[in-house]
Amino acid sequence: MLTTSLLLSLALLALDAPSDLPDERMPEHSEEIFVVGGQSLLAPVRSGQQVSVVFQVGELDVEAQPIDEVRAFVEVSCQRARRARCRKAKRRMKVEPVETEDGLEVRLGGVSKSLMRRLRVEAKVLVPEDSPLFVKAGIGDVDIRSGHKPLAVRMGIGDLRVYAPAEAVGSVRVRTRIGDAGLRTSEGHRAAGRRALVGAGLSWTEGEGAEPVDVRLRIGDAQVILE
Repeated sequence: MLTTSLLLSLALLALDAPSDLPDERMPEHSEEIFVVGGQSLLAPVRSGQQVSVVFQVGELDVEAQPIDEVRAFVEVSCQRARRARCRKAKRRMKVEPVETEDGLEVRLGGVSKSLMRRLRVEAKVLVPEDSPLFVKAGIGDVDIRSGHKPLAVRMGIGDLRVYAPAEAVGSVRVRTRIGDAGLRTSEGHRAAGRRALVGAGLSWTEGEGAEPVDVRLRIGDAQVILE
């Protein structure tokens, strides 16, 4: 039976290994080429340890589940005319778990931001529902389903949707520099007040639980939905 540490080592090696497959054997996805996928990262998480997810560019889906590890799945594709760039990205891209003073950080790296912007990157990250969660995203669309611990989000540009369990949340704070912000509870939708005509923000402290949700987005729309 494979141990978690062995699975982690094998997953990291698979993500970093160059592909020798000829182009005709590369599975196609619509008008793009699917170059990374089906290879997951596994990293154990101590009970109550904070998990941070750092993601530069692309579509990110973070979901809290009743597990005791982080699981990450990444798909990368690009236009047919850029096959060489796809192969370069596959060789270099890594999903790396790093122990920090704050907890476990999972970072998608190994590729420059300029190259990342030319690719279509989709990532799904599963995290323990009993771990505090911090998500730092750059440019793209982000969906987060949080667990029963504090959640903090810092994002650059894009659309952000946060779904959180109503019974766990005590307060919500949402801020955007340019764009809209909103909160939906069982009592309906609350629109954020405007700041300097272009930004928006709201603070709400009427939740059933005790945990905070703190969201900050520079440019785009941020919505928090309590379920």
